[in-house]
Amino acid sequence: MLPIEQLQSHVENENFHVDRLICEAIDLRLNHFECVTLLGPRQVGKTTLAKSYFQKKLGGVYRDLEQTKAKDEVGSGSDFFDKHKDRIIILDEIQECPHLFPNIKVHIDEQRFNNSKSCKFLLLGSASLDLQRQTAASLTGRAAFMQMSGILLPELIKSLSHKIDISTDEDALNSYKGLTDLLMFRGGMPLSLFAESDEVSLYKRKEFVGLYVQNDIEKYGLNVDKNTLESCLDFIAKQTGQQFEIGTYTKHLKTTGQKVLDSISALTQVLLVRLVDPWREYNGQTHKVSKHSKVYIRDSGLLVSLLGLDNVELLLKSKHIGPIWESFVIESLVMTAQNTGKLRNCFYYRTHKGECELDLILEFQDRTKWGIEIKHSEPKRLNAGNVTAAERVGVNRRLVIHNGTKTYEVNGGFEAMPLHQALEAIRKRSPMSAK
Repeated sequence: MLPIEQLQSHVENENFHVDRLICEAIDLRLNHFECVTLLGPRQVGKTTLAKSYFQKKLGGVYRDLEQTKAKDEVGSGSDFFDKHKDRIIILDEIQECPHLFPNIKVHIDEQRFNNSKSCKFLLLGSASLDLQRQTAASLTGRAAFMQMSGILLPELIKSLSHKIDISTDEDALNSYKGLTDLLMFRGGMPLSLFAESDEVSLYKRKEFVGLYVQNDIEKYGLNVDKNTLESCLDFIAKQTGQQFEIGTYTKHLKTTGQKVLDSISALTQVLLVRLVDPWREYNGQTHKVSKHSKVYIRDSGLLVSLLGLDNVELLLKSKHIGPIWESFVIESLVMTAQNTGKLRNCFYYRTHKGECELDLILEFQDRTKWGIEIKHSEPKRLNAGNVTAAERVGVNRRLVIHNGTKTYEVNGGFEAMPLHQALEAIRKRSPMSAK
């Protein structure tokens, strides 16, 4: 078994490259669209990906529109686009220059008229809703949207695979578990994950939250009370994985429902919070199901930091380990499916009184579905309600994701497995395969 301290030393002390799964999906989208808008919070690696892959490997031209010199060089866009008409034009922090969107449209339409699609655009941004609105207003039918997460478990395992001494299958499984725990604790933001110590990692995460609350929310034009926003984020950390009921929030935060909704909307738009909607299709049957979305903090490292957990050992012993693990697993599954171009949507299932439920339903592009339960410990069997939920939804595959090392079958046709194995199954899944 490779101890987590050794794994951590590799992450902290080695300067290695992490190949991101999303590159392949972006390439695919650029084959079908002239423009891809890549969304993601700050510090998840959008700029690194753009420079290392699309600029260095594919010969794209990169400009950061937060820099005055780059803004002046790009100008209105027309001359700059013509100058680089045979390349991928990468414009970082595109929300800084909304005047460019109409000119991007004109350039794309001119290419179409001339039967040329040699110039492609990759637009990077940190805010979701506003950037989508700007893009949709000018680039409908010309642009695709994608979201980028922090580093995912398959990416981390691949980047470290040649640096870890693994002589047996048991060593491999224990090493994967160690990396899973480390990634869950530090989160996927590279500055936090690759920090030289846990203390520095925690500092980076707290600095990140402060930057968003004090600067970026206002910068992105989101009119939200900062005190309510900060309190709401802290409360979401304690409520992560629970159904969002506005009365609970207004009572705890001692504020109005509108301020709570504004805060949730802002945190969702800057991609710090994920809302998972309930499944409401019943194969012709009527069931009383939950009407509330579940709320999650998307990066587990931020969640752990907000809950005041200072190291992996405290995390694994914490009373919050169940919801933290659920949040981490859901984000890992959803973003791996999305970054490999296979995700259609995600939901959860819960009847009104909670007697039947599934933590996650992954719906793939071919409309096949996986029903997933999430347990931190290795379960011996599932509740009858989980089996009933899987039958009602009509899932094509039934999984239980745990934080152990064993793979085995449990009742109701469910397969129990570690997270890394489920992510690998998604990555290798062919587009038309139910499995």
